[in-house]
Amino acid sequence: EQGQWVSVLGPFSVSFYRHFGWDLFFDKVQYTFPTQLFSMKKGDMGRIERFNYQENREQLAHVKEVYQAYALKTNGMMIRSEEWWERLEKRQSDASFALSIDHNGQPQGFIRYVMNDLRFEVLDQIALNVSAEKALWEFIRVHRSNFTEVSGTAAVQQSFGSQWDEPQFKKEIVQDRMIRIVDVEHFLAAYPFQTLTKRLYLKVIDAFAPWNQGVYAIDSQGVVKIVEHEVAQEEYLEMDIASLSSYLVGYHDLKWYHYHEKAIVSETVLNEWDQAIPKEQPQFYGHF
Repeated sequence: EQGQWVSVLGPFSVSFYRHFGWDLFFDKVQYTFPTQLFSMKKGDMGRIERFNYQENREQLAHVKEVYQAYALKTNGMMIRSEEWWERLEKRQSDASFALSIDHNGQPQGFIRYVMNDLRFEVLDQIALNVSAEKALWEFIRVHRSNFTEVSGTAAVQQSFGSQWDEPQFKKEIVQDRMIRIVDVEHFLAAYPFQTLTKRLYLKVIDAFAPWNQGVYAIDSQGVVKIVEHEVAQEEYLEMDIASLSSYLVGYHDLKWYHYHEKAIVSETVLNEWDQAIPKEQPQFYGHF
């Protein structure tokens, strides 16, 4: 009724929310490493603009632009509204920013950070390319005399640390974000299917949102809900709403769900869905 297609939350209990149709969709790594792990070889920091909420805050507009550009090309990223940015400021008004600018004067990445005692805590780290990422790490490295360790968060699929000479440091995998499709028909209609050479059929099981339950026909012309007996069972993919929600945002491929008995599907139909679904895994760094 409110036009909401998906719901994302930070659960107090994964099993509780799974029962009602949510499922995990993002694995993140919380890392901490000592400054001794920084290579002593000087890198190219390029041009870095430093500011905070009290001084030169007009640069915050560039930070928002970089974040928006990254979010729009990344599976599952939150589009931050002005209200959300204001919320971040109220939560950590002492945060500072480092903005990476390329040789053409274009912002390419940023970090939002705080200094807690002798720890450099990365709250946000967004880079549109590897040059900006290296520049931001060089910024942190050249200020290492002010702290003894660095902490932050990255996506598991980024293999954080593998680019370091000594990648063995503390990393903790955290699974604390869940997603649920609230309106399957509208979600599917807006979904960026890659290849639809033939019609796909999807049977959705959703005990707590009966408007989602049923069989959907999907092709290049759109999505329509059909009567179940109009299609043979071996022609459709069957999933409950929790598994379907995490699958469609790229958490795992369909073979994983099939192996774990979270999807009923023939090999032929599985391959058809595999070709149609984008392969990028999701990222989500919002806090509730």
